[in-house]
Amino acid sequence: MNSSKILTGRIRVCIQQMLYQRSSASVHGKITACTGVKDWHEIPGPSDLYSIPLIGPALHFKPFTNHVPERIHCLIDELHEEYGPIVRVKLGRWRVLVEDINDIETVFRNEGKYPNRPGVPVSIAYGERRNVRNGLENLEGPAWEAVRKPCSVSLSRPNSAIPYLHKQNQVAIEFAERVTKRAFTPEDLNKEFYKYTTETSCVITYNRKLGFLSDKMDEDKELFLKYNEEVMKIVNESIMGRTPLVRYFQTPSYKRYEKANDFILKIVNKYTRRLREEIDRKIKAGTFDPDEPNLLYHLITNTNLSEVDIDTLLHNFVVAGTDSTAKNLQVFFYNMATNKDKQEKLYQEIQKALGPRNDVTPEALAKMPYLRACIKESFRLHHPTSTGTIRVLPEDIVLGGYRIPKGIEILLSCQRLTKNPDIFDDPQSYVPERWLRNVDGARQRPIPAMALLPFGFGPRNCVGRRFAEQEMYLAAIQVLQRSEIDLEEDCEDMVVEYTAFITTKHPIPLIFKPRNG
Repeated sequence: MNSSKILTGRIRVCIQQMLYQRSSASVHGKITACTGVKDWHEIPGPSDLYSIPLIGPALHFKPFTNHVPERIHCLIDELHEEYGPIVRVKLGRWRVLVEDINDIETVFRNEGKYPNRPGVPVSIAYGERRNVRNGLENLEGPAWEAVRKPCSVSLSRPNSAIPYLHKQNQVAIEFAERVTKRAFTPEDLNKEFYKYTTETSCVITYNRKLGFLSDKMDEDKELFLKYNEEVMKIVNESIMGRTPLVRYFQTPSYKRYEKANDFILKIVNKYTRRLREEIDRKIKAGTFDPDEPNLLYHLITNTNLSEVDIDTLLHNFVVAGTDSTAKNLQVFFYNMATNKDKQEKLYQEIQKALGPRNDVTPEALAKMPYLRACIKESFRLHHPTSTGTIRVLPEDIVLGGYRIPKGIEILLSCQRLTKNPDIFDDPQSYVPERWLRNVDGARQRPIPAMALLPFGFGPRNCVGRRFAEQEMYLAAIQVLQRSEIDLEEDCEDMVVEYTAFITTKHPIPLIFKPRNG
């Protein structure tokens, strides 16, 4: 890991002298001494060369080490293994990595009225150059609350997704029929998952299927899927400090992001405009049904959001929701294929609740606790994001015996909690039963609330959580009703990467074997 060996001794000494001269003054301000609490500069972590702006963060990755941005979780694991439960490291900016569950809870309990996390540099740069409104991920303070609060009323309540259940279920049936009755290469199957999650997001945002689950998609839809994947890959690099100059220069990665996002915005704005015009026509004609599930109409009539804010929200809903759900669904099916006994148990639960082909209803979903446990366990075994969230707290805080100044980025290593044997028995195995409760509401072993946070925590958690979960439930139900999930023979073990959500180094060679009858 010590890449400084590639430099000459003379250069290294010069750099160390420069760092020593700076060490007496903190760029974050003087920290008040507190008996028994150490200064944040004393937190263990990579020092010397790794502290140099721009150069230091790069030394963690190829060609200086074997790490790449797509496997940032391996670097974070390595840092914790070497330095302990709290680590100070420069990744783009100074960050403190925290893996202790009590410290993670302390961070969430002290995030203040306006939970703050750093924006995505490449996205912020794009907004500034293109005069595009920031999405929720880049908003802070009262500006964030003004958008998030009405969104939470519309999207984040436990039953928010239920009105769209029937429409999403129709897409899930179409997806299940395709993968069960046709043979796809792993690469084409990977695309089918993207097509499914895009289509089911569109029936919510645009109130209609747009034809993504088709053999003959037009060029715009093909490019939409391609550019969506490109955007998320660059976002991941930017979050991890790999695009430090995008605010000042139009770097190659920024130009790729701009080209991709320009196209995506053109497409989503086209469909949003058409839906607005359709709603207006129906209202004037007296044919509009206000009780019909319609997300855009709901946001227009039940919030004080501006037209631009609503359009931005729908754009983010389609782009981020499509990517993350498609990838997590593939990983879930992999866990089903490699744990046949769990797959059979889930199939039997579905059969008992629904029968062979009955429509999915809210009442039926409520009778499927093992389905929820299976998906939750998939999130635990293969964490949806490379880390937990990042928070920037409004006041100083003590974590692990160190005083962290306000304004420092605290990266929560939640993915490490999910493999902690002190929290989970047999953490490397897929055991959905650990999430089930008995008649008294107790689990076989208590699990702390902070031990698994796939959608974040608190007021700044994932705004589309309910819809993403419902998409996964429906795909699982419809596919398992029709087929047994398996893997091609002699396939390699799944290698997890992140861009910015979980993905795999190679497409998963899933097979869907039709069930008799």
